[in-house]
Amino acid sequence: ASSPTISYLVLATPRSGSTLLGQALNATNLAGDPREHFGHKMGFWARKWGTVGVRPFVARLMAERSTDNGVFGSKLLHAHLRRLE
Repeated sequence: ASSPTISYLVLATPRSGSTLLGQALNATNLAGDPREHFGHKMGFWARKWGTVGVRPFVARLMAERSTDNGVFGSKLLHAHLRRLE
């Protein structure tokens, strides 16, 4: 895994169709995998990867979840912001 050259966030509200958008982007195999990486499973992945703090977590996440062409995508909801403080 390597660092992406392009990254983006899908900023969304619940029940807005953002999951369908993310699935469509992921299906291209060119646009990253824009899931809710900063939601309730963030702690699980941080522990699994041994990352402490937001910056190391994001660096590892971007390396792990970028597509082969160097694109990273993620989805962020308002409720996820408190995990990024």
